[in-house]
Amino acid sequence: MNSPLPPKGIRGLPALEAPQDVDPTPERRHRLLSLTGGGYRGLFTASTLAALLEAHNIRADASMAFDTFAGTSIGGLMACALAVGIPARRVMDTIERHGPEIFARTATSGLKRFASGPPFNAQVLRKAIVECLDGHASTKLRAVERGVIIPAVNWARAEVEIFMSGSVGGKYASDESLLDVCLATSAAPTYFQEHDIDGEAMLDGGLVANNPDMLAITELMRCHSPSIVTNLDVLSIGTAGPQKPRSADAVPQSKVDWAPHVADLIIDSQERLASLQARRLLEDHYLRLDYLPHAGEKGFGDLDQTDPKTTLALIRAGQRCAAEALRENAKQRLLSRLLASR
Repeated sequence: MNSPLPPKGIRGLPALEAPQDVDPTPERRHRLLSLTGGGYRGLFTASTLAALLEAHNIRADASMAFDTFAGTSIGGLMACALAVGIPARRVMDTIERHGPEIFARTATSGLKRFASGPPFNAQVLRKAIVECLDGHASTKLRAVERGVIIPAVNWARAEVEIFMSGSVGGKYASDESLLDVCLATSAAPTYFQEHDIDGEAMLDGGLVANNPDMLAITELMRCHSPSIVTNLDVLSIGTAGPQKPRSADAVPQSKVDWAPHVADLIIDSQERLASLQARRLLEDHYLRLDYLPHAGEKGFGDLDQTDPKTTLALIRAGQRCAAEALRENAKQRLLSRLLASR
């Protein structure tokens, strides 16, 4: 099933048009695409990116535009796929097609998640990743030409594993396959079983860097020199997270009260920290795109919510996010530099 695209002129979604002021010979700057984790809400990320690329006449290979791809969890899968030339639209369709199977809910899913183990089958996830990578699943990350930076967490050593391709990793480049890297960064506790690499249990990179902006910038500074920040353009795309409202006078007090809030608070705050630091460092050479529901509009649910209504809402939110960015002059100028083909 292909992703539904609303006809022109209905439901307030403007058609995306390529900007008129794209510089045909842009300055040769290093371009980083950084993609946040968020389970099925990665459909929003893919929809936003596909719309932006197509507005700039890039319909096949995003590596025509970007030098380095960073991503966490579903963002890590997208980063790996895009880095080896898989079109953003195909990545989007794969997420939509396999999401309901990956996050198949049962009457006991919620109870199992909190009481007896991960409710979702990692083998189904593996199958979807293999299809998305289209023949590149066994490719060693070290061998990928473009820069790739993907975090995961080593359970036993409580250390961050930063999987990197040869062009950015150098002596730290990773011998793991793209499939192993994608499974490692996606192994979200309480959702999927840990992923074993060489006898080490790997967990979702979202535990430490759900938004990998600063992780990627730091590794680029190590690889090229700190001065790269003067020659770096960054596009960071979020996953339209639930953005649950928090009242200043309703801070949880007990362990029981904190339980349903603490994970979201940790992830939300570390995402915003990474974005804040990147924006302060790069100023107008950094663009973060995400989506906040409009007045009266509901959020997009949990990262495993895959019903048709949520699916269509995520896709349309991505299209709307791209359209709004292309209408703002400052964002449009940076996007024109970031997405100009080379």
